[in-house]
Amino acid sequence: MGEAQYIGVCCYRYRAVTYDRCERCQLEYKCPLFRSLPELETFNKLIPRSMQGAPLPLNLWPSLWKSIDPQTPAKSVSPVILLVEALVSWAAANQEGRDSMGQ
Repeated sequence: MGEAQYIGVCCYRYRAVTYDRCERCQLEYKCPLFRSLPELETFNKLIPRSMQGAPLPLNLWPSLWKSIDPQTPAKSVSPVILLVEALVSWAAANQEGRDSMGQ
């Protein structure tokens, strides 16, 4: 039997939320599927306005950690949790930059 219906997919190839898997999608990407509008809205709310329209962080795809950081063991945490961690790191780095400029 095929995959259950979904309304969106967080695509590794395009690093964006799309309606369908791309033709070059591979199982090891483990692109997360959104099965309902509330799931998709929750995911989108996690992305700050300043990052909207930018490519999604590569660390959203747990099975690809080896290509991002070969020293780190593969992680099997939720892509949403990984996005939150990436956004927290990004916000902390931006805050440090502001602090060093005296703002």
